[in-house]
Amino acid sequence: MWNFLTNASTLELIAVSVFIGATVASICVYINKNIIGKAVRALIAANACDTESAKTLSELGLAKNLLIRRALAGKGALRKLVNEVDDRIVMLPTGSSYFERDKSVDFSTARFYIKEENRIRAELRYSAKGSDLIMLIISIVIYFAIAWMIVLLIPYIYDLFIKAVNV
Repeated sequence: MWNFLTNASTLELIAVSVFIGATVASICVYINKNIIGKAVRALIAANACDTESAKTLSELGLAKNLLIRRALAGKGALRKLVNEVDDRIVMLPTGSSYFERDKSVDFSTARFYIKEENRIRAELRYSAKGSDLIMLIISIVIYFAIAWMIVLLIPYIYDLFIKAVNV
């Protein structure tokens, strides 16, 4: 039986590894822009830009989305742009600030907003433009085609090069 991991050349392993990495990266970008980005687009559409206009996930129609809840519960990129009304903002001497949460997020009552100075950055980072499901599938097919061509053509070109050098 042929085992890919023990019988494949280094180049084949690199090509397959790059294919897998590019595919995983494309899927992560798709999830980030289309699924998690729904929260940003909903907050912007609702004009939630301060504590008075902050909205709950229920009001935005996103209460059941586990990925959005997970992204808002952590300290990731989304939470650097989306604030919760109960966040305690700590100002640094350099003029920048960060949020500090005293408790876990209760999504039934937590109200979120995007500050006006973070709005453009949030729109750009979580824009769904050009990252739909068809583009994801096309990019995975292209990554596969490139990896397949590398696996098939590079050994052939290498053999031609060795024959040319030995002549």
